[in-house]
Amino acid sequence: MKYTIMLKMLFMLLAKKRITAKEVAEKFDISVRSVYRYVDELSFAHVPVMTERGSGGGISISETFKIPSSFLTKEEFSTLIELLNGVSPQLKKAKVFESMTEKLLAAKSPRDVKLLGSSSLIIDGSGWNDYGYNEKFSLISKAINETVAVKISYHDRNGETSVREIEPHVIVLKHGVWYVYAYCRNKNAFRFFKIGRIEYARLTSPFMRRDIVAEDLPFDSWFKTAEKVDVELSIDRSVKSDVEEWLGVENVTEIPSGNITATCRLPYDKSLISEIMKYGNAVKVVRPEKLKKDILKNAEQLVGLYS
Repeated sequence: MKYTIMLKMLFMLLAKKRITAKEVAEKFDISVRSVYRYVDELSFAHVPVMTERGSGGGISISETFKIPSSFLTKEEFSTLIELLNGVSPQLKKAKVFESMTEKLLAAKSPRDVKLLGSSSLIIDGSGWNDYGYNEKFSLISKAINETVAVKISYHDRNGETSVREIEPHVIVLKHGVWYVYAYCRNKNAFRFFKIGRIEYARLTSPFMRRDIVAEDLPFDSWFKTAEKVDVELSIDRSVKSDVEEWLGVENVTEIPSGNITATCRLPYDKSLISEIMKYGNAVKVVRPEKLKKDILKNAEQLVGLYS
């Protein structure tokens, strides 16, 4: 009985986005305390359910959360929609019809790629593994267009998780990674947030856009603060095009002997080591010595992990 109610609560949340504990208690003839206990259990099951007290509060679920696409096949969904369109007014009053409608509304979600267009520029914000990512990208785009703040659960690069309310102003693509540049109400300052590090998000309240100048965006703050080194790499022909995309074709040279080298001044940190190591034996560090030693150290650790 408990799990049946929890599942129906989930369907209600997915269909309505916001419900009250009193509404759930009356619907299933349980106590308000039981409702909040079920909310806690849904949270333990990694369902992004949130509660807010006071006027206008209630129980809500992240707008980016969707039940698995395998829940209903495309054929099942189409058939049920046809059946629902043809039912009599009397049947529509039945509780089973209400339950079925909630379930269908919860399962229905667009599966096509979300595109943003601006004059001759088309941006595809979807990832290769797009479950959940498209929804976050689209919700943030909607928030920017409609000037609505977003409450997010964010995982920073140090592994810390925090709940923040942000005012998104612009989406940024830098080095193949999507960011949202937003005013963080928690920090009272603008910040970059990687969209891929947002666990869940939901729209909250309208905000007034703040004046920002493109030249003032801290695009190069990481490059300015990180230690920089002159790097020389020996490149195998099989990954030449990939390295050109990474470093730029102007930094990759094919010498008369047929060898391919790349030289560039780069920030020195873990991401540089990871970037080089992903090419395996197709990229060799010629200099500096420090980078060669760090690559070797990481390779030994990797071997130790699997030996």
